[in-house]
Amino acid sequence: MTPFEWSASNYLLNAAWLAVVVVVAAIVSECLLRRAPAGYLHRVWVGAAVAVVLVPIWSLRPEPTPVPPPASRIVLPEVQPLIALPAAPEPARRSLGMGRGSARALLALCGAAVLWRLLVLLAGLRRVGLLRGTARADAPDSARLAARRLEQRFGLDRVEVRTAPGLCGPATIGALRPLIVLGEGFTQACSEDELNAVLGHEMAHIARRDYAANLTLELLLLTVAWHPAVWLLRQRLMQTREMACDELAASCLLSGGCSGAQHGEEPPPEGRGTGRLAPVEPAPLRPLASGRGRLRRRIGARARRLRRTQLERAPVPSARAGTRAVAPPAGGLRHDSCAS
Repeated sequence: MTPFEWSASNYLLNAAWLAVVVVVAAIVSECLLRRAPAGYLHRVWVGAAVAVVLVPIWSLRPEPTPVPPPASRIVLPEVQPLIALPAAPEPARRSLGMGRGSARALLALCGAAVLWRLLVLLAGLRRVGLLRGTARADAPDSARLAARRLEQRFGLDRVEVRTAPGLCGPATIGALRPLIVLGEGFTQACSEDELNAVLGHEMAHIARRDYAANLTLELLLLTVAWHPAVWLLRQRLMQTREMACDELAASCLLSGGCSGAQHGEEPPPEGRGTGRLAPVEPAPLRPLASGRGRLRRRIGARARRLRRTQLERAPVPSARAGTRAVAPPAGGLRHDSCAS
C-alpha cells in the first residue's frame, strides 16, 4: 500500500465515525441553545462543518518515534576497536485492518461521491452565471423603491434588483457584486407588504454574506460528501441560515435597524445605538403577520416574537422619584429550533 493510499484510507475511516460524533454534539448543542437567536445556532453548525473536515486530519499525524535506550558498548582490549550494537529498526506503519484491494475500493467509492458532488456544485455555479447573464435591469419601480428603503435599514449600498424569465421565486446571487433577481410578474402577483418581506429576507442574505459563506462550506465539505451525517449537517446549515435571515429581516422591518445579536455580536451599551442605521418609521406588524405567503408568515412569526420580547422588557416604574427604569437592549429574537 502506497503512502497516499494509506493516508487517504486512514482519513476516510476516521471521518466515518468522527462525523457522527460531531453531528450528534451539534444536535445536543442546538437543543441546549434552543432559546438563543438563530444566528448562534447557525454558527454551531458552521463549527460542526469545519470540525467534520479538520478533526480526522489529526489522525494523520506521525506517531512519535520511540527513543531507543543508549547502546551498550562492549569494551575489549585496546588492540580491538569498540563494537557498537546495530541500530534499532524503523517502526512499522500502523495497520488499517484492510488489504490493498479493500482500501482501493473504499477510495474509489468515496472519490465517486466527491466527484458527483463537485459536478453538482459546478452545475449550480453555471446556472448562477446564466441567471446573471439573462437577468434584465427592468425591475418595476415598486421593487426598486422598496429596495432603496430597505438598503438604509440593512446598512447596504446600492443593491441591484433585476428580473429574469422563468424564475419561480426570488434569488440572491453573487459574492462581490450581490444581485437580487425576481421572476417576471412577481411584483404584480404580490402585495406591497409581501414585497417588503421578500426583499427584506434577500437583503438579510446579503448583509450576512451568505452566498460566499455557503460556497466556502460546500467546497470544504467535498472531502466528506459521501457521509450520510454530512447530508443532515448540510440540511441544518440551510435551515438555520434561513431562520437567521427571517429573524434579521423581522428585526429590521420592525425597528428600522439591524441588531448585532443576529450576527452573534454583543448588544450595544445602554443608551447607545449600533451606529449603522438612521432611525426610520417602524413597519406595520399586522400586514406581515397576516397573509398566505409562507415567507411572509415566517417573518411575521419572528416579528410577533420580537414584539412580545420588547413588551416583556418594557420599562417599569421605578421606586425612586417616580422615574422609570430603562430595560436593557434586547439581545435578539428567540427561536425554539428543536421544537420545529
